[in-house]
Amino acid sequence: MKATLLIKDIHQLYSTKRGTDAFLCIKHAFVAVHHDQIIDLGDHDYQHWVDKDTRIIDASNEIVVPAFIDMNVTFSFDQRSGDNVRINHETMEFFYKNGITTVASRQLPSLASTPYYQLHAYKGHCMPPIVDYTYLNHRQLPKQFILSTSFVYQHHPYYDLMPLASLLCIEGKANEEEVLAAMTLRVAKALQLDEKDGIRTGAAADLLIFHAKDLHELFHSFGRPRLHRIIHQGVHVYPHVII
Repeated sequence: MKATLLIKDIHQLYSTKRGTDAFLCIKHAFVAVHHDQIIDLGDHDYQHWVDKDTRIIDASNEIVVPAFIDMNVTFSFDQRSGDNVRINHETMEFFYKNGITTVASRQLPSLASTPYYQLHAYKGHCMPPIVDYTYLNHRQLPKQFILSTSFVYQHHPYYDLMPLASLLCIEGKANEEEVLAAMTLRVAKALQLDEKDGIRTGAAADLLIFHAKDLHELFHSFGRPRLHRIIHQGVHVYPHVII
């Protein structure tokens, strides 16, 4: 078996271990992917995974983190039928272009499956404490919180988690690894999506590549677009699809 996709020369890779919500930073790393699954990662030699058909991405001077998950999205159902379809398609397009490739909701719209994102029905009764943009005035965050846009088309038209995460870090309310876990590992655990619990061997290949030297730079700057590439289910889907 060879890798269908390999990301090499990663400046910092924020990997994980199954069942934890902590990150292990590996420098000068690689991630090898076979179709939709991570098959290897680390800072050792990767040449045995490569053949002529392997798609190779160079991530020099960049960081790789898990793709974001939002479990508190309210889709549009109260508009005219055609408007609902348009609004919900646009919503998901904006989400995934901001790195949110998995979305959960208690009521899902009728959207055709695409290679860019996944939808999940959230049926749990005990939702973790949610921190969204309305929480910025609070002095203290709850323990084991998760981040969410709390998107509602007419009332909370927020499509991006990065500004929220950055503001929490800049104001000193949370550290960088904590907000990253609140957008990824903790949400996957709450949704029981074991295959999406971070970057590890056997996990789904849902990855974000950012122009940044580390998490501090990523979450402590505004105005510069840092999201460079999105890998969803092992496919490069942003800024353009590469099969």
